[in-house]
Amino acid sequence: MKTKNLILVVLIISLIGMFNSCSKPDQHLKTIPSTAHLVGSVDLLSTAKKAQLYDLDQYAFYNDMMKKLQEENPELHSYLSEIISNPLKTGLRYREDLFMFAEDLNSNPYMGITMSVRNSDDFKTFITNIVEKTKSEMVITKKEGLSYVTEKNMMIANDNEKMIMVAHEGSGEDELFSYIKTLMNQTTEDAILSHSDFKKFKADKKDFNLWLASDALPQTPQTAMIKTQIPFETEGNYLHAHMNFEDEGIFSTAKWTFNEEIQAILDDYDFSRKFNTGLLNYLPKDNYATIGFGLNPDAIYKWLNDIPSYKNMLDQANKNAPLSAEKVVNSLKGDIIVAMHGFMLPDEAETTSPGAQNQNVMPYASAIVSMNNSDVYDQIVNNMLPKGLFEEMNTYYRGKFAGFYVYFGLYNNNLIVTNDKNVIKAATDGGLEENVGKTELADIFNHSTFMYMNMDWDQYPDGLKDMMEKNMSNAEFENFRSVTNYTKQMQVYEENIGEGKMEFLMKNNDGNALHTIMQIIDEQRMKINKKEEEKEDKLAEVIQE
Repeated sequence: MKTKNLILVVLIISLIGMFNSCSKPDQHLKTIPSTAHLVGSVDLLSTAKKAQLYDLDQYAFYNDMMKKLQEENPELHSYLSEIISNPLKTGLRYREDLFMFAEDLNSNPYMGITMSVRNSDDFKTFITNIVEKTKSEMVITKKEGLSYVTEKNMMIANDNEKMIMVAHEGSGEDELFSYIKTLMNQTTEDAILSHSDFKKFKADKKDFNLWLASDALPQTPQTAMIKTQIPFETEGNYLHAHMNFEDEGIFSTAKWTFNEEIQAILDDYDFSRKFNTGLLNYLPKDNYATIGFGLNPDAIYKWLNDIPSYKNMLDQANKNAPLSAEKVVNSLKGDIIVAMHGFMLPDEAETTSPGAQNQNVMPYASAIVSMNNSDVYDQIVNNMLPKGLFEEMNTYYRGKFAGFYVYFGLYNNNLIVTNDKNVIKAATDGGLEENVGKTELADIFNHSTFMYMNMDWDQYPDGLKDMMEKNMSNAEFENFRSVTNYTKQMQVYEENIGEGKMEFLMKNNDGNALHTIMQIIDEQRMKINKKEEEKEDKLAEVIQE
């Protein structure tokens, strides 16, 4: 049996075992060093329930994998089937989270996975049987109170309370054992548990979790040069990322804990504010993708101007540039939004030749920037636009590029750039009667930073759907639809400074979002297996001929 398939089966066994085990919490966290730059965790009990792993027979890829295992190695199949029926025989604790970590990301990192052990004798028996029945050349060794096996640059070791798997490129058995022995015997004070920020991160755990220290940023000559230009300390910042699978979709949060220097800057300068949703009046109600910001240009400029080295550059720019930085900042109000709200399709009669030049689809898109005044706009259109590039119309300018028109104009001190003539015409009257501001999306855009993507294929134009189906192979279109059948929309927005949320909404037909994802993977896996079998059958026919 292939190693990757064996690992998958063992992982499934581990997840099933969570429904039957109990534990003394977090003994294995002592193995993660306090110097780890990256720590991830998985709530095994929660994810197993949501993926419905207690009913594995519903997944075709699992049945297919076990069938092939029975053909290739009946003895191993029999043993794993026995373990699946009673996962506690592995000797592992499953109600505690599985943790992963990485140390020394700046050079050659040590990568580790750790879990708690319920019964060390059962775990040893489990590993012994796996090694013997897979006919592996690995040898179980006992040394200094630890049992371990080594495979190339990887070692799995355990004592009576915990197990750890460590991989390190270029390390031999002695080096790996020395590293693992240190981790297995270290005190709580030397472990990640002693890190005050990690404790906060752990308290907010969800299904999947990630803790990242900014110290992990690559230390190269290039990054060292960049850091000399950054007017604040980049180390001592920590990212907390959490992901949860719900019935409606996948919900995640990301939050930075900043060092004192950065936090002081954020307290002194108000860089952002809520986006002015009044700009939504200029955008059509149909919306397929949008990104936007609400900034305070004055605060950003003041901060840069308060830094001596940056002030000198700004002073030079204000003296020598045809359009000074100070004038630009004074003219900007700070709202920026870019939206895709439609599609310009070729005539249907021209979409019968896949790959032809007339198959190009041009999205209708608009960008809007709020202004305090018209000073910069007037200077650009009167003195800086190349002659002949745009022609002046009644209330806007028009230019043609690659056969498509682009329009721009200033309306109520809002600069609008678009390739949709309906948008620029409606701007004269203050916007569109039917606009995105009158839809439920207005709530998403009522933040300082936001992004939205419409992933509901049913809401896309029929002409676009027909064209894609004609121009994609059957297999490509099937794969595309196997995903878009379940997706609805994705939205990302900032709630507070350094704290954001991501919501990936799905059209789930049955149960939790994770179960739906498992079904999609199962479907794709079986399609791939079927194609491989068809290729093998054709090859066999050719050989027989």
